[in-house]
Amino acid sequence: MGRFLHQRGACDAHCCALMIILSLTAGVAACSGAPETAGQDCAALLAAADYPAALVRCDSEYAESDDPAAGRGAAIAAYYLQRDDDVLAWLERLRGTQEEATVLGYAASVYRRQGQPERGVEASERKIALHEEAGEYNLVAGTYYTLYRVAWNNSDFRGSLDFLQRTYENGVRADDPYFQNLAIQGLVQALIGIGDLKSANRALQRVAGLVAADDRIGNAYVETWRGIIEASDGRLRLGRGAFERALELAAESEDAGLLRSIRLNLVEVNVKLGDIEQATAHLQAASALPRDASVSDIALLRFRGLIEQARGDYAAAADTMREALALAPPSDSAWELETQLGLAAESRGEPRVAEAAYERAIGHVEGMRSTLGPDDLKAWLLDEKRQPYERLFALQADQGRVLDALATLERAKARTFLDAVVRETSAVEPGTAGAWAGEAAGDRLDSLLVLLPALGASPAAAPRPIDALLPAIAGRAFVAYFEAADTTWAISSAAGGLTLRKLEGTATELAELVDEFVAAPDDVETATRLGNWLMPEGLLPDPGSELHLIVDGALGRLPFAAVRIRGRPLVRDHVITYLPSLNVLAALVERGQKPGGPPVVLGDPHGDLVHAAIEVEAVAERLGVTPAIGTAATAERFADSSTAWLLHLATHTGLGPSGPWLSLFDGDVEAGRLVTDGIGPGIVVLATCASAAREGKGMWGSLGGAFLAAGSEAVVASLWSIGDELAHDFVDLLYAGTGDETSAAALARVQRAFIAAGRPPSDWGPFVHFGSARPMRQDPQQ
Repeated sequence: MGRFLHQRGACDAHCCALMIILSLTAGVAACSGAPETAGQDCAALLAAADYPAALVRCDSEYAESDDPAAGRGAAIAAYYLQRDDDVLAWLERLRGTQEEATVLGYAASVYRRQGQPERGVEASERKIALHEEAGEYNLVAGTYYTLYRVAWNNSDFRGSLDFLQRTYENGVRADDPYFQNLAIQGLVQALIGIGDLKSANRALQRVAGLVAADDRIGNAYVETWRGIIEASDGRLRLGRGAFERALELAAESEDAGLLRSIRLNLVEVNVKLGDIEQATAHLQAASALPRDASVSDIALLRFRGLIEQARGDYAAAADTMREALALAPPSDSAWELETQLGLAAESRGEPRVAEAAYERAIGHVEGMRSTLGPDDLKAWLLDEKRQPYERLFALQADQGRVLDALATLERAKARTFLDAVVRETSAVEPGTAGAWAGEAAGDRLDSLLVLLPALGASPAAAPRPIDALLPAIAGRAFVAYFEAADTTWAISSAAGGLTLRKLEGTATELAELVDEFVAAPDDVETATRLGNWLMPEGLLPDPGSELHLIVDGALGRLPFAAVRIRGRPLVRDHVITYLPSLNVLAALVERGQKPGGPPVVLGDPHGDLVHAAIEVEAVAERLGVTPAIGTAATAERFADSSTAWLLHLATHTGLGPSGPWLSLFDGDVEAGRLVTDGIGPGIVVLATCASAAREGKGMWGSLGGAFLAAGSEAVVASLWSIGDELAHDFVDLLYAGTGDETSAAALARVQRAFIAAGRPPSDWGPFVHFGSARPMRQDPQQ
């Protein structure tokens, strides 16, 4: 998603918004700055932020008059002096008065400060109830917004979204665009933080509709968010234009935080666009702005180092990154600083220094992922965090260190299923119903947070050392592709040992050729060019062998069976199976075949796939079971397949807010549920549309990949949408084999039969096999 997140956060969208919320009825003018002289009464001393004097005076006024407003003032002063017991004592003295609700807000903060979050929630709930009784819905909105900030800082993302929605709803009830705006800005921040850029953009449109045309500061924030979304999605020039508009709108503002945010974003986008002079000017301007404790020296040093690196002053860049690292940044900053240090060292011809820096960067990334905690979601930027792996791989590959390079490749691919789901769901167009864009994001987060621990226990996601990995897959022919720094590499076991090859051209050019072929899979010339590019002499095993492919980048969209080698489709000479990584292959080999229960056959749950109904009846007859068709194709019947040796599924599939899904009569089943519920039949045949399709650089993000993660050994799926009749013809041939034919061999046989019948690659190319080949007939002794 990029590093375009240099914003102060939604709580700072207006002057000290969080403080305003805490003291909205208190008359505290802490945001506007204290006057040079202050009056001697309680309210004036509070406005001057002279809290020691205010505490004495407000206490005195209350003693003289029993005025609850004076007691409220004393509580506020005590809060800022961190005299927590006094705050709680004032709350008890003011119970039942019109000031109780205000003091409850400060008491809630005290409880949280004391490590009593449950009591903090109770105080906030009481505060909300009092404001609702009084019809003060703007204050209800403010309290919910405070709860949102607490939840966000505690990595309670679902709670964050719920509190934001309640902030928005009460802002509407109060007819208060301020809190509506604040809530949606918080939603934009949350959605960007978890990588859901399309939903963030939708939410931003709501913000824009709430900001008056003459509100320059409000529109500056809108343009800043717009720039973050555009730049994070790779549209750098559009992002720069939005940041420049934001800077123009905020030019007269005294909000140093907003101005610094805009300028730092402009530093980054200009570095990426190669405009170093502009980047330098913006960094100088950002550094000259007034600073407070929230401004990180680490961030400013990082930007300085980026500019020095871009200028070719690698020694200075390395020194700057070391200076930033000496400040002990958190892992989410440290991995990037180490990566930049490695790049500077490489440019200086210091490969050992570079390699050590990349290893430390990877250590930070893997440390964040190994916890499998929800806080990782807030900062996961998959493509960016893959950078140190790519740089380390390229360094090792350039030196011909094939074992080290393969180990790095495997580390890059380990535990990336969740990353892929994050990438997949952020590619989904959100629905248009309703004004609030947080529901789908909340559902998605619920799914991911349940998925995390299950994935941590999946053998398919557990990496192992290279010296343990290779013996586990001995005798298996494979070609592993990996993109690194716009170059595609291939590691092959074809010759008995390992062969490392750098493929010609750039990864970008290869992706363009793959796109051409996917758009026209019957084009012989493009298929031949791809074959020559991807499989030069010596990379493939002998004809007749099974070929395991570990794909990367655009190659995950490529039907390798249709790629032409020596004038004929690859599938004519090889049985082909795709794998997310060699670790997955090793896990499948070591696990062996699972004892399997009776096969399960489900299809046409909604009565709109005529050929699918015929297909499942025929498959069920071949397998000797009763099919579940129409209303019988339920989630309960589907769950029974977790112990089946084979599952055949003919239904609709797609991609939604919680990732890939498949449709049953009584609802959709998401990919996450497959893993958490362990629905991993031995063989899965997905006679469905695009069940192998995904967006990320690996193949975990597909529905077929989810079955592998859930424990399945073999999956037959499709790379793109297929017609109902074509699927029926394909399946009819798939189950026509006899004897000990494996699932991968059965697929190859069907594709060869289609070729012999003169059918074009567009008919048989999209079908692929995932995992380790398994016999298509159940062993009666199992």
